[in-house]
Amino acid sequence: MAGFSIVEWAEDVHGIHANIATIEVLPEHRKRGIGKELMHLMEQSVRAANAAILGLHVDPANADAVRLYESLGFVLVGSEDDFYAPDRHALVYRKALMGKPAG
Repeated sequence: MAGFSIVEWAEDVHGIHANIATIEVLPEHRKRGIGKELMHLMEQSVRAANAAILGLHVDPANADAVRLYESLGFVLVGSEDDFYAPDRHALVYRKALMGKPAG
């Protein structure tokens, strides 16, 4: 196994929302498109479930991940203090899906 991802699901009056809990690629397999492929597979799954939004948190120091998420259409919507540990905040990204099938 070169990598994996986990998506958390929630539903409220606005519909189904999905959040990427984690996406991990082994260091020796990075820079090969595995993370991007995992992101595409998660998005397909989330769209198939008619989720309206896909969200994630990312460490601002992880520039490669930030570039990947932004290249895939995720938009920075804020930050969350002490998300990873005291004094280690996270950037919060969202992508509106509107239940359209992934292409």
